[in-house]
Amino acid sequence: MDGPDPRATFAAGQAQLAELERYITEADARGDDVPATARLMLAHLRELMVALTALTSSLGHPGEVPPSVPPAVPPADTP
Repeated sequence: MDGPDPRATFAAGQAQLAELERYITEADARGDDVPATARLMLAHLRELMVALTALTSSLGHPGEVPPSVPPAVPPADTP
């Protein structure tokens, strides 16, 4: 197979998603401001991971890419 291993790529994406989610959760807990772009990026990454999982399943390869996606980070309260 040419190119990167899809499973490794998906796993790397999940790791990055978890890292961004952890950053936002910890920043919220400290009361730090989190850029709106970071929250938007997290939402888009989550959508992509779900879409990739659905695409893989629709191509007849269910289970090849694990469907686990970390829980969403709640949006920041705005004053």
